[in-house]
Amino acid sequence: MIKINNLDDLRDIENKVVTVDGEGDHKLLPEAISEYQALREKASRNGFKMTIVSSYRSINHQITIWNKKALGERPIFGDSNEIFSPTDMSKLETIQRIMRFSALPTTSRHHWGTDFDVYDANAINYKDLLLTPSECKDGGALCDFHNWLSEELPRTSFFRPYSEDKGGVSPEMWHLSFSPLSLILENNFHEDLYKKMIEKIDLELKDAILEDFPSIYQRFLR
Repeated sequence: MIKINNLDDLRDIENKVVTVDGEGDHKLLPEAISEYQALREKASRNGFKMTIVSSYRSINHQITIWNKKALGERPIFGDSNEIFSPTDMSKLETIQRIMRFSALPTTSRHHWGTDFDVYDANAINYKDLLLTPSECKDGGALCDFHNWLSEELPRTSFFRPYSEDKGGVSPEMWHLSFSPLSLILENNFHEDLYKKMIEKIDLELKDAILEDFPSIYQRFLR
């Protein structure tokens, strides 16, 4: 069983994940793959081409995403797809805006090998995919797919960790998690462990993150 006590333990998950057959170079922990493939086959029988768009993500990859957003080199989106610039916000507001849609490196569930994002490739081309809540609602290209998933997920080992808007991370209907492992990992992490890992990585806005970490943790990571 995977237990995370430090940054090296979290990085080591990269050595445990394997490629998911039929999903390009996307990777998950082996325990999650067979059940995902069974769900994908059931989706196919119901007319959906369930496809992974994001799976295991290394800490370095997440650092690149975060730093580019913090430096204004990659857009920071709002809830209505408006774009915010770090130059027009305080450091704390920039952190909060980024975390609405992108996790702090070391805190992302995509580091665990248990979580992944999916869409219906029969309903929308990858190049047109935004992964926004509007795509999943009535009238959205992925509405039927997510309605089917909502009915099917209770009969599987997967759940949506971001199904509700609690004022922190935006709802992500496309984000699925393999509960037999992810629920154990959830209980493994705590505020002090996250803070110690963040202290050890090269991260834009790190001083501001650490200064306000108790409030960041309560809003986005609890």
